[in-house]
Amino acid sequence: MHSNLQLKNYNHGKMTSLKLLKNIRSYNALYLLLILAAAYVFVFNMVPIFNQLYYSVVRFELFGNNRYVGLDIFKEVLSSGDFARAFKNTVIIGLYMIVFYFPVPLILALLLNEMLAKSFKRIFQTIIVIPYFISWVVVTGLFVMILNPDGGMVNELIKLLGGQPIGFFTDEQWFRRLLVLTAIWKSSGYGTVIYLASISSINPDLYEAALVDGAKRMQQVWHITLPSIKETILIVFLLQISNAFMIFDQVLIMYNPLVYSTGDVLGTYSYRQGLVNFNFSQSTVVNMVGSVISFSIFEISNFFSQKATGRNLL
Repeated sequence: MHSNLQLKNYNHGKMTSLKLLKNIRSYNALYLLLILAAAYVFVFNMVPIFNQLYYSVVRFELFGNNRYVGLDIFKEVLSSGDFARAFKNTVIIGLYMIVFYFPVPLILALLLNEMLAKSFKRIFQTIIVIPYFISWVVVTGLFVMILNPDGGMVNELIKLLGGQPIGFFTDEQWFRRLLVLTAIWKSSGYGTVIYLASISSINPDLYEAALVDGAKRMQQVWHITLPSIKETILIVFLLQISNAFMIFDQVLIMYNPLVYSTGDVLGTYSYRQGLVNFNFSQSTVVNMVGSVISFSIFEISNFFSQKATGRNLL
């Protein structure tokens, strides 16, 4: 009986292998694409992860031999005052983005959805989406001209009202607000399109039934629109939270040494350590810490959203 079971398992395995070979012959082009995709993931995703693990425990020497130092680099980074400052700024700027940036696309989407004139709706939607496709370099140059203390439109208005010019890009108190303002101007249109796409999938019969029952527009929004797109809202919220620790390009282009105390974040701190000071090992550790924190926050947020909605949204 035991030999019969072994023979049966052998035949089953042989049939499975033959079936796999037959599928490969029939769909060889698709399997080739799969191999190319797997190679891409390995080269551009897995190899950098292994390199990060390597350089986090090895002291990189630009002109010399690398030395294994264990967890010494982690201790240096975590005890550094500059790292603590960058970590604090990352948390504060991330919270600012969540509190002030996150509601704007949703509010714009709800307002656009209430517009009766479709032509104006399309025009306004196009206008608010265009900045998303403009690079941060151009956006920064535009705001530098508008906010320039010497001749900028905003500061000239402040002078006319009897105030003193403000150096928005060099003032520690204003820099974080400037980051949030420019992020809203540039990216809120993209989020608005996502919400509008979700709103368009709502069954119109629900609004007609609510109208028959005497529900006003705000009641329809509160009891139909928002509950119908709650999963989209939660997904966008989760992504916003996880991206709070990954902010980099915007700050790198806009900040300067005068606002390091309030504007330097983990991404820019890692950049300066690696490509400016050539401390590649410390830069690697900073990136790893930021990635671990971002992933942890993302998983915790997803856990609570699963509890709230009854299923995993990811």
